[in-house]
Amino acid sequence: MFGMGSFEVILLLGMVCIFIFIFPFWKICKKMGYPGITCLLLYVPIVGIIFIFYLAFTTWPIEKELNSRKN
Repeated sequence: MFGMGSFEVILLLGMVCIFIFIFPFWKICKKMGYPGITCLLLYVPIVGIIFIFYLAFTTWPIEKELNSRKN
């Protein structure tokens, strides 16, 4: 494949997959009210699972702001 070895192909595919997943999670974290960089926690094996549960069961910063504006 254009003179590339199997290591280079795997590395290239890995980088493409990481970019495909980082960009949407970055946007999702920003829309929830968290800094976009927090999406990188999803790629740390145990921390990523804990982070998903944290997001599922806590009040997001954007919800807190909306609730404070209602009152």
